[in-house]
Amino acid sequence: MSGASAQEAFEVSLRGASNIGEDALAAKLLAEVKGLDDRSITNAIKLTRFDVYYRAGLGYKPVSEIKPDQATIQNVRTMVERSLHFIEVYGPKLLDGFTFEGGYTETVSKGDGDLTTADTLWDFKVSKAKVKKVHPAITHVLADGPAFGSSGISKHQVFRYLQSPSESSLSHCRH
Repeated sequence: MSGASAQEAFEVSLRGASNIGEDALAAKLLAEVKGLDDRSITNAIKLTRFDVYYRAGLGYKPVSEIKPDQATIQNVRTMVERSLHFIEVYGPKLLDGFTFEGGYTETVSKGDGDLTTADTLWDFKVSKAKVKKVHPAITHVLADGPAFGSSGISKHQVFRYLQSPSESSLSHCRH
């Protein structure tokens, strides 16, 4: 939807599925993710369940038991729509889903990000906690470490998606 192939977008999920021998199931789920319809979103949610098998090596709930309700499906749809709108407003996206192997210092040994634009590294966060402020929470953290200097990125920004109906548009957000 934003330029990455489905294989790229779900790379971690596919690796997790491979770790537990569920390649065929993951491939079937991936083939059924075609857009923002309910079936696609349900299959994407199930597919991302395999992430934990890659990141932590274990799982908490079998994929077959995942049955998202309509509210969850709509929340995912909203987050994807907002992400796509965000990229339209602040893009174009130059780099997608990356890590800084070796990190920045001995204290901070690794890091990652969701995407970069011309001068910014963006890391999207979601929360099911209720919104406590009326305005979007945008955090700017200026970074001057070697990882940023070599990439041309001058700042790291964290954007937290708000689930309040009054925050459905990003058109008023500026950094």
